[in-house]
Amino acid sequence: MAFKKKTERNEKRQLNPPSILTKWRPNYDPTEQEMERLAQELLDWSDTKEALKMSQFHSFKAIDHTTYDKWCDKYPVFGKAHEVAFVRVANNREIGALTGELNSGVVLATMGMYDKSYRSYWKWKKQVCSKDQTKQQDIKVVIEAVPHSDKVPKMED
Repeated sequence: MAFKKKTERNEKRQLNPPSILTKWRPNYDPTEQEMERLAQELLDWSDTKEALKMSQFHSFKAIDHTTYDKWCDKYPVFGKAHEVAFVRVANNREIGALTGELNSGVVLATMGMYDKSYRSYWKWKKQVCSKDQTKQQDIKVVIEAVPHSDKVPKMED
């Protein structure tokens, strides 16, 4: 029964089961063909609506974060696939927030990690806010007494 559930989950995600690339051999150095296949799987996964965090892919594939990053640097085809997948994940997150499928507050708070334009915006906003705070001054408001008028009834104490 547990195997059936796992198989259904794999089919839903359109991913192959966790690879043997790192499951039993953490220091395994994959071939170019294996990395091309893994790169294609990454692109296929990132094209689905469920792709919301990059760590979903490598954790499902039983690839630790350090190895994943090392492979992105070492294998250009995998590094490029990662860049494309990263943009797709950012788009999935933003569209999900805009359509109300995802919590927009959570997405907005973390979009700077996925999208350079958001990162630039937050950096700019931080600079503007810090400049405004240095210019803050005390403001005195002086309200002069209003003369008595017959049109306004006198206020009783």
